Order: sequence, then structure tokens, then C-alpha cells
Amino acid sequence: MSSRVFILTMRAVRWLTHRPAYMLLTAEDDGLANQLPGRFGRTWFGIMLLSLLWGASSMVLYSWTWGLFGDFSGIPLMPVVVVLVVGLMGLYARCLLALAESLVKGEPRRCVAVAVIVAAWVLMLLGLKSWNPNFPYYLPYIWQWTRPRMMFRPLLLAPIWGGWAMLLAVQFCRPTERSEPVVAAFARGCTPLATTAVLTALLMVTMVYFNHLPWTQLSISATAIVTAAVGGVLLCRRWGGLCRAALLATNMLTQIAFVLAYLANR
Repeated sequence: MSSRVFILTMRAVRWLTHRPAYMLLTAEDDGLANQLPGRFGRTWFGIMLLSLLWGASSMVLYSWTWGLFGDFSGIPLMPVVVVLVVGLMGLYARCLLALAESLVKGEPRRCVAVAVIVAAWVLMLLGLKSWNPNFPYYLPYIWQWTRPRMMFRPLLLAPIWGGWAMLLAVQFCRPTERSEPVVAAFARGCTPLATTAVLTALLMVTMVYFNHLPWTQLSISATAIVTAAVGGVLLCRRWGGLCRAALLATNMLTQIAFVLAYLANR
């Protein structure tokens, strides 16, 4: 039974690594250039699905690690380390590098920028600590997963906002002759209607999850929207036009802004 589960898991992982959305986020530039651009015409849906999957997985990782190791002197160090190692060294490694390269040029300075961004993520995730269990006891047990603990909600929503930022960026920055073929195909397939529909759903969930905070319910979402719009345009200009690096950097920048806005509202 265990061997069958392992085989199925490996097949699922192999299938995922060949999906256009996963490749757009993680693949080497040479490998991505060899792909047929037509495969990336509807990648926006895969980006959002993958972002949701990672957001849910990060909550599970955090909760599981916290239950296994506990915390040290009230600091959830191990959960933060595990989530960041899996996220920033896995799915979002290229987003991290793209943002660092957008800030500074040159190898030594880029390494410093990466260290600063990682340190910022550590401090932000440590700030999510909540002593209130926040379990939705008023809901039947089978539906309690729809209302995660307060500290887990930024972990769930930040990747989704980051993924949506990539959708918004291609509305303001259209493909040019310098854009990679897969990025141009992604931009053509990501319509304003799709971007607006995703934003509407995301706004509704964010308002429901953060309606307990003292500021206006839209302040956190507004921060993410402004960061995605302004940051996306500036990053595209920084890279000389719409390109993969600009999209990935916009994703990471929006996630950071979203979590910071949440912490500022607590």
C-alpha cells in the first residue's frame, strides 16, 4: 500500500513539474525557451490554482511543524524555517532572485539583497504568532477548514495575491519584441475579464477573513492592489519591458506588501 502511494505521489509530482504554470515559476530559462508558447495561453488559471495549493500547503506545514517541534521561548522558529525553506528554495526561488536582481545589479550585491529579503520574510512570519486558538467552533467540524486560524490566513492569501499580481501586470505592460514567447502567450491569454473575476473572488475572501481587524476591511487588499499595479509597471520598466523576471519579481513584492499590511493592521 505504501509503495503504491509513493508511486502515485511521484507521478503527481512529475505531472506537476511539466505544467505550464509551474514551469513559468520555476523552470530554467533555457528549458522554458524550448516550450511551445501555445501551452501558456491559459496559464493564468494554473498560476492561481498553484498559488492556492501552496498557500494551503504552507498552512499545513506550519501547523504540522509547530505541533511536532513546538516553539522555543514563545518563538515559532521551526515552523517559520520549514515554510521558508520549502517556499523560497522551491516554488518561489526564482521570484526571490528576480526581486533581488530588480533591486540591485551584480553578484555580491544580489546576494546581500537575497539575504535582506529572506530576513524580512523571517521577521514577518515570526510576527504572525497568535496565542488565540481562533477555531471556528460555531461551524460543523467538516467545515472548520474554511475558517483557518488568524495567523494562518496571511499564509494562505499572500501567495494568491502574488499570483494575481502577475495577472494584473500584463494588463498594464503589454508584450514587446523583448518579451519571451511564453510570456507573450501568457499575457495574450490573460484577459481583463479573468483578472477582474479573480480579484472579485479574492477581495471577498480577504474581507471575510480580515473583518476582525481595526482598520478598514479593504486596507490590506488595497495595499496589495496598489503594490501589484505600481510595482508591476516599475519592475517592467526596470527590466526594459514585460518579461518573466518582472512578473516573478512583482509576485514576490506583492506577497511581502500584503503580509506587511496585515501586520500593520494587527
